Amino acid sequence: MFLLDDMIFSDHLPLTLDALLDRPQDRLPHAASLDSNGRGSLMLAKWSNTLALFHACFYDQESAKNLLALCSSKATPNAPLTAFSECLRDLIASFKSPSLTPGRVSRRKGPPWFNKQCKQARNRQRSIYITHKESDSSSPPPAYFVAKKAYKLALFRAKQNWQQLRWKALLEATQSRNPRDFWCLLNRRPISRSIYSISTPTWELFLRQVFYDADLPFPTALGFFPEQLPRRPPVNPSTITKLIGQLKSGKAPGPDLIPAEAILAHKDWWITILTEVFNAINQTGIIPKVWKDAIIVPILKKGSPSNPGNFRNISLLSVLGKLYTRFLLSKLECWVE
Repeated sequence: MFLLDDMIFSDHLPLTLDALLDRPQDRLPHAASLDSNGRGSLMLAKWSNTLALFHACFYDQESAKNLLALCSSKATPNAPLTAFSECLRDLIASFKSPSLTPGRVSRRKGPPWFNKQCKQARNRQRSIYITHKESDSSSPPPAYFVAKKAYKLALFRAKQNWQQLRWKALLEATQSRNPRDFWCLLNRRPISRSIYSISTPTWELFLRQVFYDADLPFPTALGFFPEQLPRRPPVNPSTITKLIGQLKSGKAPGPDLIPAEAILAHKDWWITILTEVFNAINQTGIIPKVWKDAIIVPILKKGSPSNPGNFRNISLLSVLGKLYTRFLLSKLECWVE
């Protein structure tokens, strides 16, 4: 079973998929639970110099530095997970802030060539016209027609200059044989969000038919006894180093908004954190909830956009959760051999 909720992350219509385990959630609360539902306040961004600087500033904060000491605390087995959860909350809270959101482009209204000179000329014309309306004069003064002519001239020159710069940039991209710059210039036009008429309950019903068989009996809860977990040896930091080295750049992050590039750029910090977090998971059997969430991005293939079956659903998972999954896979492979 799973729960579905709306989540605006891009030009598509992403949804959050929250898996419901067979364990009673009220008796086994997740120490590292995380509310990943942004309700439209989160904005994912591709990795860039701006985003790299944002992450660098975050890791320099006092809270991020204190996390290293908190994760090393052995007060309770859940201490590293709780500290890790608070760190993720702080990180996502920073992304929710409009003033700190990296990669957010302010969408200006009006034509792209409308510059400061055009605005000043328009304001001058409006000011003269307002003064004329407040007076008893029957016709506008000559200064109004002069200002109107100057405004039209400013628009013409601004548009002409903008077009010349665009053509120059397009020719330079063609001569440099850089297809990426060429198509970025060619496709640089206003983007409207794709708003489809499919409601969240409709998506939930469709996905239940794909991933859930109502005819099969639901598994009985088995119970959870942390004291019966096998005692595993401590995780070696070199294992985490090897796992991080296998990460690939250019992949979209999951609900925690942590891309692979951020982990690779601050490898030493993450090695220390993940070593303690993995040890805590092995001791408690509790996995951070955000690692079990997915952002489903439906991309229209063909046909009517009102039919859920015409979409290709892509699940975005947490990169950190993938690291732990790969860690478990290596342990299972050793056990099989």
